[in-house]
Amino acid sequence: MDALFTAARAALHNTRIPLTIPTILADGTQDYELSDDLASAHHIYGYEKVPITMTMNVISQNYIVDATLSEEACSSSRLIVAVNRDGGICGIRKGGEGGITGDLISEMVDRGKELGVEVIKKLDSALERENEKMQHGSNSKVGFFA
Repeated sequence: MDALFTAARAALHNTRIPLTIPTILADGTQDYELSDDLASAHHIYGYEKVPITMTMNVISQNYIVDATLSEEACSSSRLIVAVNRDGGICGIRKGGEGGITGDLISEMVDRGKELGVEVIKKLDSALERENEKMQHGSNSKVGFFA
C-alpha cells in the first residue's frame, strides 16, 4: 500500500492540465481549444495534499517499518498510518490477528507521522529536481528509463 500511495502522489505531481481556451464557433456553439504549450499547463489543484502511508509491523512488543516478506510472516499485526505533508493524520488502519497496546499504537502513530513527512519532503524534492531538468531542456533520460 505504501508504494501505491507514493506512486499516486508522484503521478499527480507530474500531471499537467493544458491551458483550455473557450471559443465560439461560426454556428454559435461553444468549443474548446487545448494549448500544446507545456509551459502554459498547470498542476492539478491540491495534489500536494495527497497523503502517503507508512506501514509498521509488530513483532513481539516491538515494531519495524518497511518489513520484508519474512518479517511480515513473523508479524502478529500491522498498523498503516496515512499522513499528509503537514504531518496531519489522514487515516489509520490496524491489520493482522494480534493486538497492539495503546502505548505502542501511540508510539507507532508518532513514528509514522515523522517518517511520512520526511518521505514526502524527499519525494517532492526529487520530483522538483526532475521537473527542473525537463524544463531546462535536459536530454538525459529520467525516471524509469534513466
